[in-house]
Amino acid sequence: MSAQALKQQGNEAFSKGEYDLALKCFTDAIALNPEGVHLFYSNRSATLASMGRFEEALADAKKTVELVPTFAKGFARMATALIYLRRFDEAQKAIDSGLKIDPENESLKQCIASMEEQRPGMQVEETPAAAGLKKIGDAAAPLVGLTYIKKGPVQLEKNKVTIVEFWATWCPPCRRSIPHLTELARRYPQVQIVGVSDEDEATVRPFVEQQGDQMDYPVAIDPRGQVHADYFHAFGQEGIPCAFIVGKDGKHAWVGNPMGGLTEALQAAVAAPDVDGPAAAPAPAPAPAPAPAPAPAPAPAPAAPAATETPAAPAAEHPAPSAAWGSLFDGVWTKIATNPQLAPLLANPEFVKKVTEISQDPAKLANHIADANVQLLMSTLSGAAAPKPAEKPRATPAPAPSPAPRPASKPAQHVRKEPPPELSEEEREKFIGNEDFAERKFTEALAHYNRALEINPNNITLYSNKGACELELACQAQASEEERTAHLDACVALCEKAIEMGRAQYADFKLMAKIFLRLGNCRHRQGKYAEALEAYDHSLTENRMPEVVRKRAEVEKEWKEAQRRAYLDPAKAEEERVKGNAFFQEGKFPEAVAAYTESLARNPEDPRVYSNRAACFIKLMRWYEALADCDEALKRDPKFIRAYSRKAQVQTFLKQYPQAMKTYDQALAIDPANQDLLESRDHLMQTVMEKQSSGQVDEEQIREAAKDP
Repeated sequence: MSAQALKQQGNEAFSKGEYDLALKCFTDAIALNPEGVHLFYSNRSATLASMGRFEEALADAKKTVELVPTFAKGFARMATALIYLRRFDEAQKAIDSGLKIDPENESLKQCIASMEEQRPGMQVEETPAAAGLKKIGDAAAPLVGLTYIKKGPVQLEKNKVTIVEFWATWCPPCRRSIPHLTELARRYPQVQIVGVSDEDEATVRPFVEQQGDQMDYPVAIDPRGQVHADYFHAFGQEGIPCAFIVGKDGKHAWVGNPMGGLTEALQAAVAAPDVDGPAAAPAPAPAPAPAPAPAPAPAPAPAAPAATETPAAPAAEHPAPSAAWGSLFDGVWTKIATNPQLAPLLANPEFVKKVTEISQDPAKLANHIADANVQLLMSTLSGAAAPKPAEKPRATPAPAPSPAPRPASKPAQHVRKEPPPELSEEEREKFIGNEDFAERKFTEALAHYNRALEINPNNITLYSNKGACELELACQAQASEEERTAHLDACVALCEKAIEMGRAQYADFKLMAKIFLRLGNCRHRQGKYAEALEAYDHSLTENRMPEVVRKRAEVEKEWKEAQRRAYLDPAKAEEERVKGNAFFQEGKFPEAVAAYTESLARNPEDPRVYSNRAACFIKLMRWYEALADCDEALKRDPKFIRAYSRKAQVQTFLKQYPQAMKTYDQALAIDPANQDLLESRDHLMQTVMEKQSSGQVDEEQIREAAKDP
């Protein structure tokens, strides 16, 4: 198949959400090294980004602009990957470079909008969970209440990095992240990894056993939902897979999709120096009396300039550096490793030593502020200019005495706030409902939202918040199937009511987009894929949010997988295989391909059908498709001699002689006495020797050799 044909097939697969097929088509096309190969790298970058493989998407985007530096869309591809990796400064540079080439490029404008949505510090719309969420740098809660399916148990330990990943057996992106986590577990044996699912043991255990060594790290279920509450919900996360890194100090260092940025963040967490004090959140001791926690409370966040003049600390004329900078050093090593200006400094032992001293005792900042690298660090952390070298630091005041030890307790998930007295009755009920929601008291939250609606029945946000409560109640592990159905139906009715009212009131488009997103999530939970996709499309029409784009792609792929599974039928697969064999004997190779393809749709695990279809492709001289089918057959049956033979035959036709010889050797290692293999290999060796002795230059063979380093 030509490169252009592969490109067209890949584009069609991409538009249908069949990203695995699109990726294969673009990869095969790149292997042909066609003219305009930068377009194929660009398309493959978009495919990888849609699959959540953002590091690989970034590599392809960089290759695109390396090949054609004036291709503006290549910079858009690069910016897209960098935004999802949360490397916003680099993304801005890529956008700026692209706009210099094409100031009106729509893809780059979409990147700007996407970065405004995701960049830290941007204003976000009020949601019931907006108050009291945890953040990076907060102490991590102990891992309690888990039932381990494989390996374990895992507990947070001082000076040990821990990854906690939330996943589910039904989630395709979760399944794609499993090999990546296994690779990390083997690469970093000193790191603890645990996969946590909210499903029951009867669902998770068979899946884990089927994965075998591909899922080579501790796996647990969370029957009480405690760990989900302490991590997943405490950070306001909505989508899986979702991974958390807890650093050596027992604090949250990173949270995000395990396929986007986890490796880099883990490297930074592992490279961070050990801590001298106790971990931030030790597991609870079995003794009834609580153990003391001698670690001092975190320093307060930097105050606004005017606040430094208040008489809060009359004993000192100027605040100590710890008061001004202390909280900025939460997760400092991750911040350094993910910043392109600071990351190279990790190789400087002197810089690492100084940062370690300052992070352990911010009062020592005054000793190192004249260092240009420390100034750059402080400027980056604070978002303001660092003190100038010419300004001599004031004498460092004696550090304040450490507070008295206090009993260790479980970190609070949410500090409840009282409603301000100036609120109206409606606002007061809504405020209390939001506080209840943040504490996962969904029934109580519903009661307060209902009272607020009695006062003002036209408040769309209240209907949306009620829908959020119903959706959460449906997702609770203890809910029966009847309760789950009732809650989901109620969520749908509330979202549809809010949408109807919102359209009548010309409500804000961002609010409408979020209501449609919630409706789509509810429909997805109901298993109504078509309605879910329709809701996501409406959400994207209102406001194109990146998380909705990802969610829509995941749900569409899940739907296709469900349809594929429903289509499986081994008996009909066998009928189509026999039919294909008959067509092959009659020389009707296109008809045979169609029959074998239908057989594989009914049973994709039969290696004989892949091998038979490869034979048809060989007859039709569709070499690369034949090669792919041989590989699929061998993946399912590594001892399938006929598949080896056909693969070597294709490689010989393509003049990939070293690869063909290797394939014959692999087959002969399984069946050393196979006469057909021996004769074919001898014939191949004779062909190679004749070409070498003749001195002929085979241009096609040279091109093939150039592709295979």
